[in-house]
Parts: sequence; structure tokens; C-alpha cells
Amino acid sequence: AVGGEVLAYYELSKALGDDQPFYGLQAQGLQAGETPLSDIKVMASHYIEAIKSVQATGPYRLAGHSLGGMIAYEMAQQLLASGEEVARLSLFDTFLPDKTRYQLNDDVDYLQAIFVNPDGSELLPLPKAHLRSLDEPARLRFVFEKAQQVGVVPKGVGFEQTVRLFNVARMNRVAVNAYEVELIGCAVEHFCATRGVFGFG
Repeated sequence: AVGGEVLAYYELSKALGDDQPFYGLQAQGLQAGETPLSDIKVMASHYIEAIKSVQATGPYRLAGHSLGGMIAYEMAQQLLASGEEVARLSLFDTFLPDKTRYQLNDDVDYLQAIFVNPDGSELLPLPKAHLRSLDEPARLRFVFEKAQQVGVVPKGVGFEQTVRLFNVARMNRVAVNAYEVELIGCAVEHFCATRGVFGFG
């Protein structure tokens, strides 16, 4: 997902059963002191290093949701290029890179885009003029407090954690805009949801 966290895969991991190993890869930058990555190929290489620490050789079964699917796709590319076997590549609601999708004018536009329902209605009304009048820390604090009021930010999630999540999402947007898809030498499964919750993945 654009936010880079792994909780979205929790229900899927349970559905697979105890006999199916399942590993989630969390984006760099969500923990304090980490710097977010801004390149899909670098992200993929970083994650391959992580999975090889658990399973040194293939066959590998990779999956990802939204941006995570794009990263899984690039991971498969790199694994295949190194001679490894990719037995399955599953993408959930993953879109082809569209350089207009995340090309918003600035962070204010991006903040507004995050809190939009699939039907285009506002999940969290944000006054653009007021946001532009604030510096970044004050702007993020304002959005965080509004999001808390309507229940978009779960209880127990603090401001600093939310800022890190936003910074990861912002760097992911940069990564998407720069990524060039190449044809891949393995089968790809693509799953699309029939309904959404809010915003984009």
C-alpha cells in the first residue's frame, strides 16, 4: 500500500491457514530514525534482501496490494534476472504507473486526495486555503486532529507516527512517478476489488 504498512494483509494471512508461511514487508521510514525510500527498484532490492534472510533461494511466491503490488512486480523482475524462480506473483488492486495519478501540485493537494472516497466525496473536508497558510508541521497537526475527530486515525496512533506515515506515502508517490514497467517473464495474477473503503491504496 502507499502507506507502506502491513496490517492490511492481516485477514489474508489468517485465511491462508497455519500451514502456509506468510511474511509481511513494511516500508522503510515508518519507524523512528528511518529514512523513507523513493525508488521502486531500490525498494525491491531492499525487500529481496529481507526475504533472502528467511529463504535464501526460490521458488518464491510474492504478492502485494496497490503500490505493494508494483514493488512485488519489480522484486519478481530482479529475482528472475538473478536466476531465481518466482512460482507465483499476485497483485491486488495494483494499477499500471500513471504519471498523472499522483502528479498533484503540492502536499496540500496530496493531503486532500488521501481523504477522498471512491465516489469522489470528501471523507475529511480540508479547507485548502487554510492548509496553505500553515507551515508543514502545523498543517500536518491540523489534519491529524481533524482525522482523529472523524475516526480516520485509529485510537492509539500518535502524531509522530502519522507524520512518518505521511512522509513514506509522499516518497512512495515520487517512486511511482519515476517507475518504468518492463515486461516480465512469469505469470501474473491480478485481483481487483469490487468496492473500496476510502481513498486510494
